[in-house]
Order: sequence, then C-alpha cells, then structure tokens
Amino acid sequence: MNKRNSNIAGWMVIALMLCQFVPLNRMAPPPRNQPPIPAGVNAVVRRHCYVCHSGDVRLPRSAYIAPLSWYVVREVHQARVALDFSNYQENRPDIMQRIHNIIDSGNITGHACIPGFPKLTMTEQERLLLLEWSN
Repeated sequence: MNKRNSNIAGWMVIALMLCQFVPLNRMAPPPRNQPPIPAGVNAVVRRHCYVCHSGDVRLPRSAYIAPLSWYVVREVHQARVALDFSNYQENRPDIMQRIHNIIDSGNITGHACIPGFPKLTMTEQERLLLLEWSN
C-alpha cells in the first residue's frame, strides 16, 4: 500500500508541474486615453477599481501558479468584461450605472475577493464620493 501511495503522489506532482504549461491569456488590452473623471473620484477609482477593471492590471503571483492561476485570470477577465475603465468614453452610462449599483449595494468588500489581490477597504467617505459621482 505504501508503494501505491508514493506512485499516486508522484503522478500528482507530475500533473501539477504539467499544469504550469497550460497557456493563459494574461495580456491586458492597451490602456487608452485617460477618462474624464474628476480628480478626487479618479484617485479613489484608481486606488480601488483599476486593479481589475482596466488595462492597467498588475497580476499578482497567484496568477502564475496553476491551478490557482486559472481562477485568478478568469476572474480578472470577467471583471474587465463587466466594467472596464479603459472603455469609459464608449460605455459611460453603463459604467456609471454599474458603479452606482455596486456602491449602493454596500457589498464592496465581498465584491473584490480574488486571491492575491489586496482586500478592498473603501472608507465611507470614498463610498459616498463614488455614489454621488455615479448618480
């Protein structure tokens, strides 16, 4: 039985090593012109939202270690599809509505929980600023 367990463990290690070679699209679209957002709001958006919702994504180490990388890259891609500040000019009304819905729901900390990214901690003042701006 001990020999069988070591064989299984060996195959698992080999499988995990091979997982590292599965290609993922980690490329972000090139950043476009800066969106015309007021300075105070822009600072808050850059600090909290640009991490996943723009072409300025800096992927954490967890995005390079399979199989966790599959989840992280997929979540960042879905975040960018849902709300992309790189396309702010083209989709302004839709972006404003999405921001308002997320901020108004009060579930901001539960919104951004992708492994490797810092936990989203928005102050009440920042939340109110975004809520007022998106209204």
